[in-house]
Amino acid sequence: MANINSEMNAAIHRRLSLSNQTIRNLSDNTGIPYTTLRRKLTGGSFTIEEISAIADALRVSPVDLFASVMEVAA
Repeated sequence: MANINSEMNAAIHRRLSLSNQTIRNLSDNTGIPYTTLRRKLTGGSFTIEEISAIADALRVSPVDLFASVMEVAA
């Protein structure tokens, strides 16, 4: 079974790339400190509130992020 945290991080990276944003831009747009965001993207886990803020900044629904994770985990 896939690791949910690493799959969420991969989903965020994919969406980040598609939106042509950098981690710095995402940090600025979410209010999550850059070092915290970078650390969590390389192996940490996000709170629901952080995922919601990230989804908003990436202009996707949090459900879309979770759905892509669940597809991989299934």
